[in-house]
Amino acid sequence: MTETIALARRRGHTSILLMTYDHVPWNKPYYERLGFATIPTDQIGPTVQGDLDKQRRYLPMPEHRIAMRLAL
Repeated sequence: MTETIALARRRGHTSILLMTYDHVPWNKPYYERLGFATIPTDQIGPTVQGDLDKQRRYLPMPEHRIAMRLAL
């Protein structure tokens, strides 16, 4: 993950988005230690919301899928 963050910075990206589960003990805390923050539901844009909705349709425990962002 640190290489992905470094690459995104080198390429001039302003943030990294990811989706994960919030109930798995190691997922959300790991990303938070790297600086990611959960995107509040009312701040998720339509593209990310569409991706999140798709994941929630096909992956187990859809109520636990969240979007996170790291500002670079």
